[in-house]
Amino acid sequence: MKDIKGFSLLELMVVVIIVGILAGMSVFGYRNFTIKNEINNQIMAIYGDLVKLRMMAMRNNKMTFMELTSDNYIGYVDTNENEVLDTGVDAIILQANQNPDVLFTSKGMFSHPVSFSGGGFISFNSRGFSNTPCTICIFSNVNPTYDCIKVSQTKINLGKIKTQSSGCTSANCETK
Repeated sequence: MKDIKGFSLLELMVVVIIVGILAGMSVFGYRNFTIKNEINNQIMAIYGDLVKLRMMAMRNNKMTFMELTSDNYIGYVDTNENEVLDTGVDAIILQANQNPDVLFTSKGMFSHPVSFSGGGFISFNSRGFSNTPCTICIFSNVNPTYDCIKVSQTKINLGKIKTQSSGCTSANCETK
């Protein structure tokens, strides 16, 4: 009798199926990992630009503003010193699409939509205090490290959304 070496077709098919299942699971895991990083980068870039605007207000002794939309933001300095955002008059000092850390779609918008409370803009006076408390959120189901920013009169804090089904409120953004 001959020694038969090799694998049977059944054994080979079982191995192929197991490898396919593992590959499929890793693709979904990788996609969630990528989305988590995109959200973290986007929220950190917004946070960094808020801090920049606050510092510019104190350094230049002029009010600064961030105008928010669900897919973009623009930073202004109060050039006419009336302490009101005049989009046609006040100088643009930063834009979201100029920040290389913010991920945009091909249309130039955020890759993950932003929600916010407290109106459509945030202002900082010459002492660095915010006159417009606000919460900025990015809702998702991938559980990123940071997905909200809470702006109070004296602080800008990164946070984590407590409940994805609740709104973008100060109470729903847990900071450390």
